Amino acid sequence: MKKALGLLLAAVGLSACDNGYSTELGDNMTFAWQNSLDYTNLYIGNGTEPVIPGGCDSAKWNSRYVLTKGRYWRYADNNAWQLTSVPPDSLFYFVVDKKRYQGRQERDPAVQGPLTRAQQLDWEKRIPGPYQVPE
Repeated sequence: MKKALGLLLAAVGLSACDNGYSTELGDNMTFAWQNSLDYTNLYIGNGTEPVIPGGCDSAKWNSRYVLTKGRYWRYADNNAWQLTSVPPDSLFYFVVDKKRYQGRQERDPAVQGPLTRAQQLDWEKRIPGPYQVPE
C-alpha cells in the first residue's frame, strides 16, 4: 500500500510541473501560460524569461512581429518598476519584433508600447486574423 501511495504522489507531483499550454512563434519565442492563466506571456529562450512586463492575455503574430493585448503592464521610469492595474474595460497593446528582441522587456528597442489607439489599429491591419490564447 505504501508503495502504491508513493507512486501516486510522485505521478501527481511530476504532472504538476508541466501545467500549461504553449504555442511556438519562431525565433526562439513562445506564447504560453504556465501553472496559471495569470502567467500568460510571450517567453524567450527555454520559456522562463517573460517578454511583456505584467503579461498579456492574448496575441496575434506574423513571421516577424507579435501584437499582444492585456489588462496589466509595468510602468518603468528611470528608477522604478511597479505593476499597474487598470479598469476592466481597458487594454494595453504591445508590439514585439521577434528578430530584434534582446531580452530587456519594455526597455528593449524591439518592444513598442503601450500603443496608442491609432498605433494599435495600424498594427491590427498589418497583422491580420484573430487574437489567440496559448494552446
